[in-house]
Amino acid sequence: MLVISAFPGCGKTELTKAYPDHYIDLDMPEVKDMDVYLNAIKEAGTSGKTVLVPSWQALRDAIVTAGMDVVLVHPTFG
Repeated sequence: MLVISAFPGCGKTELTKAYPDHYIDLDMPEVKDMDVYLNAIKEAGTSGKTVLVPSWQALRDAIVTAGMDVVLVHPTFG
């Protein structure tokens, strides 16, 4: 399973709209419990789709601690 963590404006939602068979945008701002978020990521990953998540540092740390690989996408700076 591939998890992509991307900053706002990088195109997570648009990518999911353009290729719904390949990507799932798992933005759950109401969830503050990282275990709940991690379980949702694992469940979404069973679909075979690439999982797109927000760039929150705490979420990225939790993903890595859970033993999942994550790629960070950010806009060009400068």
